[in-house]
Amino acid sequence: MSPSLEKILSEIEQLTPEEQLTVMGHLVERMKKHITQAQPKRNWSDLKVMALSAIR
Repeated sequence: MSPSLEKILSEIEQLTPEEQLTVMGHLVERMKKHITQAQPKRNWSDLKVMALSAIR
């Protein structure tokens, strides 16, 4: 674990439970955006091909 991550985690431990939830919420939202951006949008014809392939 990097020293900067250790410092951040140590500082988070000193926060109130409500503040820790705020940190968690912030991280969850960042990850949602990252995951959404990383996955290409599918159109209906792509989904149809995928569904037909799965059936066969």
